[in-house]
Amino acid sequence: MSKAKRRSACLLVTIGLICGLLTGEAGASEVAPPPLAPAVAQALIAANPVVCEGDGVSGKRVELVYVREAGQPDRYATVVPSLRAYASGIDDSFNDSAAATGGSRHLRYVTTAGAGCQVAVANLVVPDGTYLSGAIRDRAIQAGFHHADRDYMLFSDNPHTCAGTWGDSDDQPGPANAFNNGRHYTEIAVPCWGVNAAAHELGHMLGAVLPGAPHYQGGGHCSQEWDLMCYGDTQSFDCTERDFDRLLDCGNDDYFSTNPTPGSWLATHWNVANSAFLIKKDTPDNDDGHARGGKTYVITGASGNAIDVVGSSTGGLVNLSHRSRTDSMSQKWILGYNTGLQLVNANSQLCADSAQSGTAPGTPILQYNCNGQNGMRWAFQPLGNGKVAIFNYLTGFAITDGGAYPAPLVQQPYTGAANQQWTLNPVADPGPQAGKKYYLTVATNGNSAAVVDGSSSAGAKITHVARQNDNGQKWRLTDVGGGYWRISNERSGQCLRPVSGSTAEGAQFEQTHCGSATNQQWKLLRSADMRYGLVNRASKLAVRQIDNGTASLLEQRPFLGGRSDETVWALVPA
Repeated sequence: MSKAKRRSACLLVTIGLICGLLTGEAGASEVAPPPLAPAVAQALIAANPVVCEGDGVSGKRVELVYVREAGQPDRYATVVPSLRAYASGIDDSFNDSAAATGGSRHLRYVTTAGAGCQVAVANLVVPDGTYLSGAIRDRAIQAGFHHADRDYMLFSDNPHTCAGTWGDSDDQPGPANAFNNGRHYTEIAVPCWGVNAAAHELGHMLGAVLPGAPHYQGGGHCSQEWDLMCYGDTQSFDCTERDFDRLLDCGNDDYFSTNPTPGSWLATHWNVANSAFLIKKDTPDNDDGHARGGKTYVITGASGNAIDVVGSSTGGLVNLSHRSRTDSMSQKWILGYNTGLQLVNANSQLCADSAQSGTAPGTPILQYNCNGQNGMRWAFQPLGNGKVAIFNYLTGFAITDGGAYPAPLVQQPYTGAANQQWTLNPVADPGPQAGKKYYLTVATNGNSAAVVDGSSSAGAKITHVARQNDNGQKWRLTDVGGGYWRISNERSGQCLRPVSGSTAEGAQFEQTHCGSATNQQWKLLRSADMRYGLVNRASKLAVRQIDNGTASLLEQRPFLGGRSDETVWALVPA
C-alpha cells in the first residue's frame, strides 16, 4: 500500500465526533528516520510498567503540547492538570483494551524527570490567524516540534474546529511500518478536549483503521460498535456495553490486539498494539483501581463523606454535596459513557453536570437529564496515593469540596489540595434478581415506565412518568430460563408485552395476563451496571421512550447497542 501522508479532519456535532480522512502532502521538511530494529520495536519491559519509563525523553514517545494564538489569554498553568488527566484516561483506554487479549500496552509519553514524574506538557504560542489558515502543524514544526522519535498531540485553544490528524497509510506488519516513525501530528481543538476525541485521534496517529481491515468503513474508521474508532451509518453492534466505546477494536480483528488470530488480517497487516510508541508486556496489569466505565462507585472525600444528591432527590437541577457515607442509592454513581465518562446517579439516573453549563471557577455541580454535553463528562487523574482528581471536560476544573452539607460541590482550578482528592470505592452490581421489584427508569431523564392511569385492566397501555412511590410504576422480574425474564406490574400482577403481541416496529406496549408466550419474555442486554436494553424475545425489538415528555406511550424499536439512550433502562430497586 502507498505510504502517502493523510490528514483526518473532524467536526463536532451534538452526539459526538465526526471524522473523515483527507489526503495531503507530508511537507518537504519531513524526512523519515530509519526503521527501528526489531529488538527495540518489540522489546518487553519489566513487570508493573508505569507511564513514566526511563529518563522520560529517550525512545519513541508521544508529546503533549498546549497551543494558543498570541492574542489569546495564556491558560497554560490552568489547563496542564486537566491535560494530564486526559493523558491518563487515554492510557487506561489502551491498557484496558490490551488486557482483553491478555497483554499490557501503555503510552510512552514524554514525562518530567525525577521521582514522581508526570506527563510533560509543552507550551507553544503561534501567530494570530494560525487556526483559520490551517497552519498549526507548520507552526509546530517551525518551533522545533519535529523530532524523529516524537508523535505530537497539539491541544489547541482553537474554537473553530474539533480535531484532525496528519498520519500515514502503511499496512505492512512489523517495525518498518511508517507509523513507527515519528513526526505525526494531531490537533485536538478546545471544543473537543477530553479523553474520547484525543484517544480517537491518537488511534489515527498510530495507524487505525486501515483499508482492508474486516470492518473498515472509510475515513480511518470501522463499522463494529461499540468501539473507540468506529461510527457511521452502517454499524453492527456486537459489543453492546457502552464502555466499549472507550476501548479499541471491539472484535480484536481490525487494528488492535496483543494476540491476533494466526493468519488473520490483523496478524498479517499493521497492528497498532505493535506500535513502537507503546510500552509492551505480555500479561495484563490494569487491575490498578482506575475508574472503569460501566462500574459503580461510592466516591468519598478527605473526610470520608460520600458525594450525594442533596435530599437524595430524583429531580433535575438539584445540587450535589457530601455527607456521611451510608452506601445509599443516592450515594452510588455509575460511570456511564457518552463520548466521555459520565457520573450517573444510581437513584435518579441523572448525570452530574456543570450547573447551567457554567465555566467560571466556583461553578456548582448539580444533577440533570443525561445528554452529550461536555459539562457532563469527567476525567479521572490518579494521584498516586489511592485517590483521584476529577476534572470536568467543559471547564477543565476539578471537583472541589464546597463545605459542609448541604453546601454544593464546586469546580475550581486544580491545586492538589485535600478537598480536591477523592477515593473511588467500587460497589458490586448484583444484576437482575428474580422476584425483586424495580422501577424501570429511562437513561434520558429518569422517568419510570408506568401503566397509564395506574390501571389494573388487561390491555392498559404503558407510558413513562416522573417517578413516584406508586405500585403502578413498580415491576417484578421472573426468571423464565434461557436468559429471558417476564416483567410484571406490581399493582395489576399483569405482564408487559407489545400490544396484541405485535412484532412490528413502532408497536406500543400493554399489560396482559401472564403466560408462557414468547412475546412476554425479555432479554436484558447489559449496557452498564443497573442499565439494560429490554429486548422482546418474539419481536427482537427494544422498549423505547418516544421522547422526553411526561405523557408519551412507549414503543418498540431496534436496540442498536443502546445507541439511543431512549432504549436504555435502569433497574432501580423499588
